[in-house]
Amino acid sequence: MNCFDDNVEQSKTLAARLASDISDYLNHQQRVSLCLPGGTTPGPVFDELSRVELDWRRVDVLLSDERWVSVNSPLSNEALLRDRLACNAASEVQIVSYYDQADTIRDATLVFNQKIEQFMPLDICVLGMGLDGHFASLFTDMEKLEEALDLNAENALVLVDARSQPMMRVSLNLTTLAGAKKQYLLVRGEDKKMVLETVKDSMSQTLPVSYLFAQCPEIEVYYAG
Repeated sequence: MNCFDDNVEQSKTLAARLASDISDYLNHQQRVSLCLPGGTTPGPVFDELSRVELDWRRVDVLLSDERWVSVNSPLSNEALLRDRLACNAASEVQIVSYYDQADTIRDATLVFNQKIEQFMPLDICVLGMGLDGHFASLFTDMEKLEEALDLNAENALVLVDARSQPMMRVSLNLTTLAGAKKQYLLVRGEDKKMVLETVKDSMSQTLPVSYLFAQCPEIEVYYAG
C-alpha cells in the first residue's frame, strides 16, 4: 500500500503514475483506454493529470460507473470529468458518455454494450471504494450483484438498481474492471483503511471489494489518512 500524509501528495503521486502509464502505452499502441471513478475523492487527481502534456486525442476515458442523470446535473460523474480533466493540456481527451436522454437506462446500456469491445481490454483502471465495501457502483444490495461479479460474464456495462441508492446507476462489471492491464485503488480516510484491512485479513465474501482483491492481487492502493 502506498501511504501518504495528505491528499495533495497522494493526488500528485497518482497523477504522475497515471501520466507515465499513459505515455508508455501511447508509445506502443494507437489508442489508450483509461477508466476513472467519479465522486469527490478523485477530483484533485484529475486536476493534476489535466496539466500533463500528452497526446490526449488518443486517450479514451470511460467512467467506472455513473448516476443516470444529465451531464448538466451536479451529480453527474461525466460532468466532473469534463470540468476537471478535459481542460488545460487535456482539453482534447475523448470522454465516453453513458447517459443518453433519448433512451431509457436499459436501452442505453444495451446500445453501449454493442460497442464496448472497442475499448477492451482497459489499459488503466482507477477505482474508489465506499465505507460499505462497494467499488464502482457494485453495491451489496444491488439486484443481480452475483451476475455483475461473475468473471465468466462478458465485458459489460450493467444496470444498478440498489435499495440503498436514491437513483439508478450504471457500472462496468467485474470482468471489465479486473481485465484492465493496470489497476489502482484510491482511498482516503482512516475509516476506509479499516475496511481495507478487514478485507485483506479475512477476504470476507460479503463485501464486493473482496472480489476485486481476489481477482486483482497486483492492484496498487494509494491511501491518504
